[in-house]
Amino acid sequence: MNLSVPIRDRGRLDPKNSLRRQQLLLILTGLTLVAFAAVDVRYLGAIFNDSMRWLLLALLLVVLLIRGAIGSGTGGVLGALIAAYCIWVLSSVSWSLVPALSLPKAIVAVLVIFVFTGAGFEWVRRVGERHALTLFAPLSALALLVALVGSSLPEATIDTGSVVIYSGLAYNPNLLGILIIMALPWAMSTYDASRQGKMRKRLFSYLLLATLLAALFFTGARASILAVALAIATYVLCVGFGRNMTIAAVGVLVASAVLTAFPGMIGSLWEIMQKGAGEGGDIFLSRRETWGQSLAGAEQGGWFGLGYGVSAGHANFEGGFTAAGYGREKGNSALAVIEELGVVGFALYLSMLAGVLRTLISAALRAQSREARGSLAIAAGTILGLIANSQFEAWWTAPGAPASPFFWTLVGVSIRMAETQKRNSSQRPPVSSTAAEISRRRRLHARLRQKAWERKIKNVSPSSGVRRR
Repeated sequence: MNLSVPIRDRGRLDPKNSLRRQQLLLILTGLTLVAFAAVDVRYLGAIFNDSMRWLLLALLLVVLLIRGAIGSGTGGVLGALIAAYCIWVLSSVSWSLVPALSLPKAIVAVLVIFVFTGAGFEWVRRVGERHALTLFAPLSALALLVALVGSSLPEATIDTGSVVIYSGLAYNPNLLGILIIMALPWAMSTYDASRQGKMRKRLFSYLLLATLLAALFFTGARASILAVALAIATYVLCVGFGRNMTIAAVGVLVASAVLTAFPGMIGSLWEIMQKGAGEGGDIFLSRRETWGQSLAGAEQGGWFGLGYGVSAGHANFEGGFTAAGYGREKGNSALAVIEELGVVGFALYLSMLAGVLRTLISAALRAQSREARGSLAIAAGTILGLIANSQFEAWWTAPGAPASPFFWTLVGVSIRMAETQKRNSSQRPPVSSTAAEISRRRRLHARLRQKAWERKIKNVSPSSGVRRR
């Protein structure tokens, strides 16, 4: 160790100490994400209960405070938009119809936003963008566990009368669908990184993705299916077709063979899409009553809202550490935001989401390397899918919901990757200038070769081929 380095800085330069810090951050952040996701999973919920997830959140907060990472990634215009949204959430307590509910819930919401955004940002700062999405590997393991181990339980399947859907160890199929969305970043990054890997690594990535997609299909969770479809489409559009088209063609052939062997699956697929549609064939029938109530609540929300977490017509809240049992299902995040935070809060919500997507898309277009573009595309696609999913599941205004900490961790990861690309692009000439310089040099070299050849011809005798002296 270099003794000339101050004692306070030696730990940062020690590779072993740096590795231990990375492992601690991965384990603690991963466990906290799993704790929030597994609270409603059979057997695991007894371990990762409410007390455990808040304890892990407090530990993560302390670790990030010690490292000065709270608030990381919330600078610039995007950081100002996030801060403005958080300030409005806290301000809504002052006019809330149920302040005893709004105050603790608003504090938890702001903590979740800043803690998990900081954790994601700090993780990428330490490990680099190549391993950025490894942070979500524990969630992939959880999704596989819930999907595969639950197959042995009779209560894992639910007969709706028209179709049988699957929930695994989760208490309902929609939760398993959310878990599969949360497993997607690491699964897709493994697939993306396997382009130049050994065949064993490729097969693992293919099997992992295929297992998750198959489990998602059997859940019948249409909002989650839509989210995953958006994520994959965004990834393919950003990185190009190439190998993806080949794999898609193989997938179509395999699916065709399976459907030919089991023709009843075509009917099952159609029943999943029509789940809860009723005799009129309205695929949104199961949501229309919920959306109608949320629309009425949004109309009552007006410009400023009823208060964070408040449901219109529900003034009684017994208090406690959880809001379980209070209010009603809202079914749509946009309507829920208007109901709780008003039109002003909704404008801040839209501005913040637009800022996140704009940051990611511009970074993906600016990315110099194929690996960086792939990681940014996966993050952007997953965030876009989560936003679409939240319009059916309304987890946005529930900071303790499984998807909420995952969303903000992914935002933190994405912001750091985007900043890295911005810094790299500022240190390199623009792509157009580089291409023009390469073309200019090629023309110059061609002219020099032509002149050298002409001089060589002039110095050779035409009759004997002997070089003139």
